[in-house]
Amino acid sequence: MSYFELSEFSFITSSEKEIRQFVILINNGDIREPEINSKLDPIKERNDYTEEEAIDIIQNITIATSDVPYERTDFQAPAGEALLHLAKFINIEGSINLKLLYCSYKYLFDNEIDENGNIQYHFSGISNKEIYPDFLQRTYYLNKKDKQLEIAVEIEGAYKYLLEYLKQQIIIIKMNMDVYYVGQANFSIITSKERGLLYDCETTEKSKWVYDSKFKIFIDQYFKKLFGEIERILHSLCNVWIFTTALGTTNNKVVFPKRTPTRVESMSPKDW
Repeated sequence: MSYFELSEFSFITSSEKEIRQFVILINNGDIREPEINSKLDPIKERNDYTEEEAIDIIQNITIATSDVPYERTDFQAPAGEALLHLAKFINIEGSINLKLLYCSYKYLFDNEIDENGNIQYHFSGISNKEIYPDFLQRTYYLNKKDKQLEIAVEIEGAYKYLLEYLKQQIIIIKMNMDVYYVGQANFSIITSKERGLLYDCETTEKSKWVYDSKFKIFIDQYFKKLFGEIERILHSLCNVWIFTTALGTTNNKVVFPKRTPTRVESMSPKDW
């Protein structure tokens, strides 16, 4: 499709760009429940997927569910049913959560065995950062039985790899009571009382906004859960990185504040 045509859209064949265009229409209210169902029902009715096909479709749906608020049950509910159906074609042991997690793992990461027999992880080159929260949360909530499986151990290695990568990105600049810039700054959080928006600063497309309310937890709790020792890391960074970043001395792609923050040494996640 040279332009987006709803009648031709499919989670099976459409590109990621077209999936995001579909999401924009959903969020704008331009697509209603019957039209949503017409795109997801055929997925649930088919029963001959290969594992590779199922993985691709699961990731396409995950991209969409990541950008549509959880409160939009007209989309999230049938999308969840489609994911449950597709998980049947993932040929690993474990829960539905582990099977869906495995798909994100295969999508986001590559790995190789080094000379010492250890697994070395690296990113696959796919830039869909909106899938990171889904991957992190599914890994965080693996049940005890799943964690005993070899594939879960491998996935948890990728989880730790991603956390280490994200920890290296974390720089927070307090501009005022409402705005924080996070990560060098790959992500921004614009707070609205206890809620917030997670934004990919590497693009200006409005479709990249992701509502943090989907996690049903406050922003500081979100960081504590996903990044573990985030408070210690923030305290260690406050005196070194925040001030220099605010002055614009970093070479990273950062949205700089209009003014240099004062008393950065006193900033704490508890001040959020």
